[in-house]
Amino acid sequence: MLAHSGGVADDLVVRESAQQLIEHEYAAAGIRPKYPPRELTLISLALFEGLAMTRLMDPETMSDQI
Repeated sequence: MLAHSGGVADDLVVRESAQQLIEHEYAAAGIRPKYPPRELTLISLALFEGLAMTRLMDPETMSDQI
């Protein structure tokens, strides 16, 4: 479950929205993604969740640019 989540339904909405954004950006660029958009979505959300958790646990390790 995502750290910011209010529940499973919210997680699904976030995942679906993120996947639509990724699909839209690839389509707008006129290229096919090397990996399935669903996998890119999960990787992206996991990365952002990890960064957010790191910032919460130890804010001094993260610059404002990240």
